[in-house]
Amino acid sequence: MKDVQCDEIWSFIQKKEKLVQTDDDPHFGDACCFVAIECHSKLDRATPEGERYSPAEVVSTEVVPICGQPDPKRICTSHVDGQTLTMRTNIRRFTRLTNGL
Repeated sequence: MKDVQCDEIWSFIQKKEKLVQTDDDPHFGDACCFVAIECHSKLDRATPEGERYSPAEVVSTEVVPICGQPDPKRICTSHVDGQTLTMRTNIRRFTRLTNGL
């Protein structure tokens, strides 16, 4: 992995955290969805004309903590911000009244 871009999308389940009552379902309240893209190998690039893109099947996942000293000149979130905007636009749970920049 060369460059990983990370972001989170905040939403809520049933009601916002500040409105949750003590007798409410413990699953109610704030929820975050974490999104990460390795921008050099992402699979959402355009395909040749006439071909349809089919996503690969996920066979396993593995959590691996990575620490390091990132180069400030290479810090960028353009790819992952585009992905979170697509998620906010297409998944009703994550929609907002406006797109704020």
